[in-house]
Amino acid sequence: MVPVAQLKDVPASPSLRPDIAELRSRVAQIAPQIKARAHTTEKAGRVPEENIIALRNIGYFDIVKPAMFGGYEHDFDVLVELNIELAKSCASTAWVGGLLAAHQWLIAGFSEAAQRDVWTSNPDAVACGSYAPATKAIEVEGGYRLSGRWSFASGCDNAQWSLCAALLPSKTESSQFAPAFLLVPAADYVIDDTWNVVGLSGTGSKTLVLNDAVVRRHRVGEDAGRRALRRQPDLRDPDAIEHSILPGLGCGRRRRRRAGRLSGRHLQADHARRGGRP
Repeated sequence: MVPVAQLKDVPASPSLRPDIAELRSRVAQIAPQIKARAHTTEKAGRVPEENIIALRNIGYFDIVKPAMFGGYEHDFDVLVELNIELAKSCASTAWVGGLLAAHQWLIAGFSEAAQRDVWTSNPDAVACGSYAPATKAIEVEGGYRLSGRWSFASGCDNAQWSLCAALLPSKTESSQFAPAFLLVPAADYVIDDTWNVVGLSGTGSKTLVLNDAVVRRHRVGEDAGRRALRRQPDLRDPDAIEHSILPGLGCGRRRRRRAGRLSGRHLQADHARRGGRP
């Protein structure tokens, strides 16, 4: 079993982290069990905890997590490649696993104090998210008050935190607002099961409901700096998160291989019926 990440005062050396070949091998090891639960995942409307534990045990949520907090701090393309492989076993698990892993990288753009809030007491903590600014945050002493509904929060049943997008009042122009992510602990929201779909039902992309939740100022992601990262691409690039979720490509590759095997068998059977004649 891969050791659980622990908070570090000094970032781990890149030489101590598993390389992509090792991580790919770990994904392959858990693939049969993830695939075996794929139908159950869709029927349940959420990724089962067994899948999350399996991903955690192979260090999946540490791939792009800051080394300062026990992560491997790999480049983002490593996560993209591994998520495509994971999708060959279960698209919904890959969708949720990829997002929860990618959000570790996004949290690295928050203040170090916010990162410590997330990972000091629970190094295994992960965050779901809802990207569309659902409401205007109200400034209060020490932070902002949030109320509203945040839809399509994939993997919310598996997360301890959420990244909720909202509009913050401008510090310079009273009539202007700017979008930002606010880190909200699961205790401050309720999950409304609004997810009733046919495809990717296992992602559990339900709605988060907040009612007068107060978010401390240091948990607001206005500055997407790289405080805990030694090297990473621009955290403000919106395509980065989208590109981490490529389960469709993995599923397509799986179907192509299956179609190839079926075509091969059909060609062999047809060749036999013709008595070996072309």
